[in-house]
Amino acid sequence: MQTVRVGIIGGGMISHRHMQIYKNINDRADCLGFRAEVVALAEILPKRRREWGERYHFLEKDLYEDYHELLKRDDIDTIDVCVHNNLHVPIAIEVMKAGFDCYCEKPAAVTYADAKLMIDTAKKLGR
Repeated sequence: MQTVRVGIIGGGMISHRHMQIYKNINDRADCLGFRAEVVALAEILPKRRREWGERYHFLEKDLYEDYHELLKRDDIDTIDVCVHNNLHVPIAIEVMKAGFDCYCEKPAAVTYADAKLMIDTAKKLGR
């Protein structure tokens, strides 16, 4: 069975909801044909990063202050962007340029032009 290894950028409220969704995916892995394994988190706020790591039993080496460091890993298949809506565009584009597929919740962007930039980047990079 395939395991999709996920890195998360942003350790706020939505990341906790996404962790529940990954658990639900794994509970149905036999039906879906794959599992999801969250392997790293990038979160700028130290207290939030530490609490997130404790809650989900992550080693400190897998918790990053700077998401650019997380993007250097070669053992991640996809990135889940869980930051404020205003930051979706620049981070998602950097994620795709770093060679990762990217999941970004709605709203993808604040403006049509920014959303189009994300779509155009994804098409150009095959992401």
